[in-house]
Amino acid sequence: MSSYYREQCERKVCLDTETTGKNDDGTPGDHRIIEIGCVEIIKRRITGRTMQLYINPERKVDEEAFSVHHISDEFLKDKPKFADIYQQFYDFVAGSELIIHNAKFDVGFLNHELNILHKNIQIENICKITDTLAVARALYPGQRISLDALCAKLNVDESSRTTHGALLDAQILSEVYLAMTGGQETLFNDGNRFGFGEEARRDFSSIRTKVIRPAEFEMADHLKYLYKMNQAKGIESIGFGKEYLIPPKEIPLGDGKVKTVVDDGMIEEALKAALAQEFPDNPDVYDRYVKFCKERDDKMSKIKQARLDAKRQELEETKKREDALEAQAAGQS
Repeated sequence: MSSYYREQCERKVCLDTETTGKNDDGTPGDHRIIEIGCVEIIKRRITGRTMQLYINPERKVDEEAFSVHHISDEFLKDKPKFADIYQQFYDFVAGSELIIHNAKFDVGFLNHELNILHKNIQIENICKITDTLAVARALYPGQRISLDALCAKLNVDESSRTTHGALLDAQILSEVYLAMTGGQETLFNDGNRFGFGEEARRDFSSIRTKVIRPAEFEMADHLKYLYKMNQAKGIESIGFGKEYLIPPKEIPLGDGKVKTVVDDGMIEEALKAALAQEFPDNPDVYDRYVKFCKERDDKMSKIKQARLDAKRQELEETKKREDALEAQAAGQS
């Protein structure tokens, strides 16, 4: 297991939310939660116990948010309000370690709902919070760490789920979390997590550490990230070595003024040269990396479309079932 991450509780709940939208800075503003999905993990095993709650937000869903989750105002109008599901939610998550991807967003919305209810608590008071975005950033520096990117990296299949939306993402996250944190947690076998005591004083000097070099495409991703950081902020701001500094070109603006830029073409040329130097025995490594990126992007695009199609189908089927129940009730009255 990554030395960055240490498990905090035996019982964990992978959680995701869908919302009516968000402010430009990612904060809730006057937006509300419309769906909560939870998946339980105990002793690093997915138990099969889940919770999915649809919530009437008492306001309209933004068009941009609807284009992502396809949960409509019509669908939500007869759902319970957050006050009505609060106790069910509290009972499911209280005392657990919440596993959330980009926890700042979901925690912000959950605390916003608790504030509206005038509950004198924050979600951090009743749960431990682990942000898998931070865990992934520590494990894969310079690489893409969205949930889709981690699925591709860790070979987690996200294309054939039977439930979708917040619960779907919570299910996907549960598998990503277990795959990402599935390594060895400690060198010591006495249960002493921090290595104090006799075990910590053993001599390991004879053990030869195996150095694993990054694969070609991992190195390419990392180099491209460093070059783009340089493009965005300048080498002095980020503290990397001068080997990642791309001399900018000057663009005249008139009146003797010039603008210095590092464009994407310059980054690609620098990357191509760096890979040729890093892998001199593989002259086609850059072309294979470009092909790999295209295939990866195509795969992620198909996965996202499959999730949207499945979500749309689920909502249509739910609406049909609700319409059938209403018609049956009307016929009996």
